[in-house]
Amino acid sequence: MQPDCGSLVYQTEAALKTDPDGRATSRRSRHLTEKRPYRGLSLNLHIGRCIASRRTELGMALDDVARGLSLSGEQIAEFERGAARPTPPQILKLCTLLRVQPSWFFEGL
Repeated sequence: MQPDCGSLVYQTEAALKTDPDGRATSRRSRHLTEKRPYRGLSLNLHIGRCIASRRTELGMALDDVARGLSLSGEQIAEFERGAARPTPPQILKLCTLLRVQPSWFFEGL
């Protein structure tokens, strides 16, 4: 099974257009709708997006995953945001909960 977390629809920061005098004339946002690989994103964020996508695919709540790992919901949210990385034993428990192989978290890197 290919992880859905290997690509991301993303949006860049708004760009300012200026006139010749340097005054802002308009704000323009570039929205990219095509799926692009996670090039340049951190490993923490990649793993977190994988956890979040699989958890929602299975219809699990954050608290369900937290209970399965004996952690708080905030710690799981930190994993999903990329603010923290699960330890190897936690990744193995996540594999059981999310019904994936450990290599699934690293596909597409």
